[in-house]
Amino acid sequence: MRHYFSMMPSIIPLYNYRRRQNLALRHLLVSRIFVHVSVPLLVRVAASTLTECFATNLANVRLFSSVYQLMLSKTRVFGHLKLFALIRIRAKYVLLKNAQNLPTESM
Repeated sequence: MRHYFSMMPSIIPLYNYRRRQNLALRHLLVSRIFVHVSVPLLVRVAASTLTECFATNLANVRLFSSVYQLMLSKTRVFGHLKLFALIRIRAKYVLLKNAQNLPTESM
């Protein structure tokens, strides 16, 4: 009887082989789903984020430029164009420009 069982092929290696095959197939399926679903999604999210950042920066450039022009025009309209006020306005604009990387304007 002992000899009979020793001659039978063991079922454990076969089970392990099938299990490894199933795990490999499952991993392949999951990785393909990940590539086909999440990569285009990530590309879309990155593109929309970059577009939004660019639009926000462009809006900030226009806003701060118009604020700077408005501050200059107010000081000129009311006749209080003092050198100190002009320097203060220019310093505020330069600080905003450095914070937002705005293009500098010649005065």
